[in-house]
Amino acid sequence: MGLMSLMSLMGPIRPITETKQENITVAEITASLVKELREKTGAGMMECKKALVETGGDLEAAVDELRKRGQVIAQKKGSRAMKEGRIFARVTDKAGVMVELNCETDFVAKNEEFVKLGNKLSQIVADQAPCCVEALTGVKLEDGQTVSETLTAAIAKVGENQAISRFVRIESDSKGAGAIAAYVHPPGKLGVLIQLEADNAAALKSEAVQHLGRDLAMQVAAAAPVCIDRASVPADVLAREKAIYVDQVKMEGKPEKIWDKIVEGKMVKFYKQACLLEQEFVKDPDLTIEKLLAKVGKEAGSAIKVARFERYEVGGAADKSE
Repeated sequence: MGLMSLMSLMGPIRPITETKQENITVAEITASLVKELREKTGAGMMECKKALVETGGDLEAAVDELRKRGQVIAQKKGSRAMKEGRIFARVTDKAGVMVELNCETDFVAKNEEFVKLGNKLSQIVADQAPCCVEALTGVKLEDGQTVSETLTAAIAKVGENQAISRFVRIESDSKGAGAIAAYVHPPGKLGVLIQLEADNAAALKSEAVQHLGRDLAMQVAAAAPVCIDRASVPADVLAREKAIYVDQVKMEGKPEKIWDKIVEGKMVKFYKQACLLEQEFVKDPDLTIEKLLAKVGKEAGSAIKVARFERYEVGGAADKSE
């Protein structure tokens, strides 16, 4: 049989990327096809080869196959503890946000893709204001995948559990009556958002107040206050502290008639530690935060007050739930 006759019987020869073939082998998978699948999915080379073999070289089917495997891997790793991660903070015209993204090891927390995803999540929270973590995971990204699907793919790729544990969003006042500052302490395990208010909204744009916002965010990171002032100390926290101090003076054998005075003194010390306004300014211990606010307010020509702050530390959400 001549060459032309043989070719006519075989039919047109098509490259592997165009036609699914039966019983295809690893040797028949082209490097360019593997590379294309890796770029689409981020999966390892051998996983890409295996998926292409199993799908007869069908690129789209291979993508689906890898996504299925990723879901299985994610489910298997879903119960593994995530004690590492990073805090991502962002301030935009719309809001100030913080997101905690967790993983199992510090190695993954430093990974470029992990950091990229965390920054993307903070942008989504700022722009779209999802109501909860579940709503955030349902948001679609530019590539058409949801945040949940992106996390699943990341888990399959690095072989480590990853999840969003919490986020907070402080809305910017449309009238300009609130300024928000953010601080994330290197290497990203601790973050703070703080919101300032002023009688004169224009004062919030002054360099002095902008600098104050950054300083106060660092203050909250370093000194870990519980609340803004005495009036905002949670009742259960107050009751617990007083009970502890009463038990202490009883155990010390102090006369009962001076118990109240001693407990009162201990509570003053507690307030100085727990209340932001009563703390010593970390950059100048001669100033309390309350005095610092008054000083900067005088410079800015308006009374300045702290409206709200949030402090996130990696693992803090898990600690509260235990």
